[in-house]
Amino acid sequence: MDAYKFYVLGCRGSRPVSGVNCQQFGGATSCYIIKAGQHAVVLDCGTGLYQAGPYLKDCTQIDILLTHLHYDHILGLLDWSVFPETAHVRVYAGVEHYSRQYNPTDILKVPFWPISPEIGETICVGCHSTVYLNERVSARFAPANHPDDATIIRVDTDNGSMCLVCDWEHGVDVPAEMVEGCSFILYDGMFTEMEYPSRKGWGHSIWQEGVKLAQKMEIPHLVITHHLPERTDEDLLAMEAYARHAFPGIHFARAGDVYAMSGEDETI
Repeated sequence: MDAYKFYVLGCRGSRPVSGVNCQQFGGATSCYIIKAGQHAVVLDCGTGLYQAGPYLKDCTQIDILLTHLHYDHILGLLDWSVFPETAHVRVYAGVEHYSRQYNPTDILKVPFWPISPEIGETICVGCHSTVYLNERVSARFAPANHPDDATIIRVDTDNGSMCLVCDWEHGVDVPAEMVEGCSFILYDGMFTEMEYPSRKGWGHSIWQEGVKLAQKMEIPHLVITHHLPERTDEDLLAMEAYARHAFPGIHFARAGDVYAMSGEDETI
């Protein structure tokens, strides 16, 4: 039986970027895949989803878990062709208010987009819900400290657990049950300590708060994500090197990263 692994396809926040200054960390927005065999869990559908075809081509079951409906987390849905026609696709939105008014896939309809494909089931669950995706995987939603009814998501597999704490603004405690016992967490590190005061209330955090959370909950591996679009490879490398003095288990996410569900970096 294949073990589940975690793949980073996009880790930028707010909007995608391109160019020579983002070759190492990538420019696509939030998208992650947890996969084993013919089952894949897609966490958010930012523009990183456009690279998902090779990961999903052999899947018969695909479960999409959306943290919220901001564009940088759903624009990848414009290219529904990455999903095999024979796969059973389910879209879970853990946002009670907005998901009951707006289907996450409404962007695939006129006047927003000329193509309206059949996309499988859309399932709106509560902000405090747990869903069982199969006998090996479950997902838990909890409200996020972020504008417009967002959530954080914990995924438990039979070979490890992780939590996506993004988009998230510190100042409110992350629920302990969402991160307790996780092998690693992905944490919103969009701003620096100097940048944050002028951006307070925007719904994002700093890597230092992720370190505090990992240390408090004894999480061995911390992955910083949702990088500021203007942040260059050079900037992020310098930030990562500095952060490792505070927490050796920290890593700044790069598109193409591969992690075991134990949190170990398996990127080649």
